[in-house]
Amino acid sequence: TIEFAKKEIQTAFSGTSYPGDSNLVERNDMNDSERLETKRVFTGKRWETLGLEDLCQQHYYLSFLSAVAYRYYLPAFLLVVLDHYEEENSAEVCSSTLTTLRPSMRKPNFGIRERWLVQNVDGLTEPQKRAIKIFLETLVEVYDDERAKEALQYFWCNPIR
Repeated sequence: TIEFAKKEIQTAFSGTSYPGDSNLVERNDMNDSERLETKRVFTGKRWETLGLEDLCQQHYYLSFLSAVAYRYYLPAFLLVVLDHYEEENSAEVCSSTLTTLRPSMRKPNFGIRERWLVQNVDGLTEPQKRAIKIFLETLVEVYDDERAKEALQYFWCNPIR
């Protein structure tokens, strides 16, 4: 099941184009250390070349990527989660990846996270959306992951997406 999900992700995202160095972060505020770090780590890198050692440096990378860069690099995060879910050094990468795939369950953020999520997944193809859904279903099936269940229930199983 994990191997099937990995193959679906790799196939669905195989034809994506690098967003360009100037389109990596949401705001190019050079005084913001997190955005500078995110831009430094991802500049010139293809998603297929990134692994746990690249993505676990900072767990917040996905939050600072532009929508187009988020869509481009998401498969790297999905594959790292599938490959390293039970490893202690991947816990923050797993958590932050799953957080970006579901609307917030907290009242003060309700709606805000969903708008961000819709904006970020809006440009995904149907095969890419299907691969993400398979990723989440795999985490539920193999690890009984509550965050993946919530993502499926509150977002990815909604037919308008």
